[in-house]
Order: sequence, then structure tokens, then C-alpha cells
Amino acid sequence: MDGETKKQRERHIFNLVYGEALFADVTDKECPDFLVRLSENSPSFGVEVTEFYHSETGARLDRIPGYSYQLLDGGDVKHKDDRNALHVAKVDIVKEDNSIHEKDLSAIIQRVPSLSECSRLVAQRILSKTQQIKNTAAEISHVNLIIQDKTGLLRVTKSTDFYRIFFLPELISALSITSFREVFLITDIEDRQVYVRLKMLLLLSNAYLFNGAIVSNGIAERMGADVDDVELFASYFASTVEERVFVYHDKDGSEVIFGDTGLLIAQDGSITVRLHSDRPIRPSAAPPVLPWKSLLGTDFHEIMTEYRKSSTFSSEAVFSVIPRTQEVLK
Repeated sequence: MDGETKKQRERHIFNLVYGEALFADVTDKECPDFLVRLSENSPSFGVEVTEFYHSETGARLDRIPGYSYQLLDGGDVKHKDDRNALHVAKVDIVKEDNSIHEKDLSAIIQRVPSLSECSRLVAQRILSKTQQIKNTAAEISHVNLIIQDKTGLLRVTKSTDFYRIFFLPELISALSITSFREVFLITDIEDRQVYVRLKMLLLLSNAYLFNGAIVSNGIAERMGADVDDVELFASYFASTVEERVFVYHDKDGSEVIFGDTGLLIAQDGSITVRLHSDRPIRPSAAPPVLPWKSLLGTDFHEIMTEYRKSSTFSSEAVFSVIPRTQEVLK
């Protein structure tokens, strides 16, 4: 993608998530980067796009055409900070049997952060972008954030391990605070490019851990049969996040709605994830009203904290990006 402008790169990233979705229009803007309308009569929603590199040096290596080849040929760095961050050295490529496949190859060596550091940097990016969109126009229904991870550090990670590795307290806190309706992380997992709905995973993981905590601590047995478990979870979860949580009841069951995701729990206990796909939340959906402290105890936050230490959540909920050949380029 050499020679692309900033706006062209942003549109390419936008298309990796939205692809050929048939919108009424997509308008280039700044903060947020795009205004989108689902139909002629629907309000606009915003999409903010950002690329995530582990350092400015990494960004220059990726964005400046020919920079890597220049360094390998003995050329000078483009920025003074790169002098300490990058080192050109000779390396050998060794096979599994320790025989040398290639010898004395020129290579660029740089330090990369751990996945823990990467998670914290993503959390910082979410918070900084949240601050930037605070003064967006009131007529926008909501704003989503798309982060394209350009580090490649998650490439060998299994999708089932993503939550355990990446959802550190700093990221959980940022997702609990942010006003973005959804935060999409485009990354490479298991050697394929995917996007992860981070706020969706926050909702799913909290529902799973909440249920485990009340069962393992005997709380579920003490509650009366007339207590609506779905609304009870929604009420507790709402106390841990800044954006509003809703509950919707229909013939299919009860749904907890957070951001762009609904978690539908049917009467038989089966669970369905509903993606609202940027459509308005149902008018009859309402904030939960059950007094969770009187039902779960005022120390339930501490109970959940302890339960998290010995339990984790696993999910394969990642989505393949839209291939570039299917993009709608305007």
C-alpha cells in the first residue's frame, strides 16, 4: 500500500470491518474519521480509525517506502530516535536440526514489547481516542473505534487464548470507561487477519464470570426463584461500566445489551449473541432496576475480584476481515 494517503489507509481499515455493507452514504470527516448512515432516514454514526504500532520507529519502517532496504544497504536512519531503536546486524538462519540454512544475512533488529505491554498501549490508545471524540456533534447517534494492530505480535496466538493473554486490568478498565459503542481490534491471530469486538468480549466474559462467582460462592442457592437472573447480572454489570446497560424482554427470552452487543438468554438457558450492527437500541429496552447489592451482598465486588484470580474466560469469537477484493472503494 505504498503511496497511500492517510485517508486512503483509513478507508482501507474501515473496509476490513464493514466491507460491502450497503450504507446510504459514507462521508470522510475528521474526528471521527467517517460519518455513516445506514439508510436515508437514519441518523449518522461515526467511525474513528487508528493504526497501532509498538513505536514510532516501527511506524516509520512500515510507512516509509524503501526504508528497510535503505538501512540494510548501509543507509542512515530517517529519525534520530531510530538510531537507538534499530540495529543492523548479520544473522544466521538455523534449521530445526541446528544446521545453518542461510549465513550472514543482513537483518534489522529492534526491541518489541511483550503482549502485556502491547495490551496496555492499546488501552492507552482507547482512552486517548475517547478524549478526542468527546465534542463530536450531538446529532451523531454513536461512534465506533477501529484499531489496526500493526505489530504482528499476536500472530501465533490461538483465538481461544486471546482473552486470557490480552484482557489485562488496564484494557478492561479502558473498555469499561470508553464512550465508543464498539471497539474493533484488527489483528493477526493464528496466522489469519481477523477483527475482535472488544466490548462484546467484555460483556461475554463478565456474564460468564458473574455466573461462576454466584454459583461457586453459594449465592445462587440463597436467591429466590422469582429473581430475574438476567436483570440481576445486568444491574451488577451496569455498576462496573460508564456506558448504559439495557435489558430487553421478549418471547425469546431476556437480553442484556451493552454497546453494540446483546446477550440473549432464553428460558431453557441457551445463550445467543445478538449483534445490533449500529442500529438503534429497541425503544422498549430499559436500564436494569434490580438492587444487586441487597441480593448479592455489598461485598460482591470483592467476591468477583477474587473469583477472577482463579478463573478465566475463553472464546473463539473472532471475525475474519473482509478481503480487499470485496471492498467498496470510493
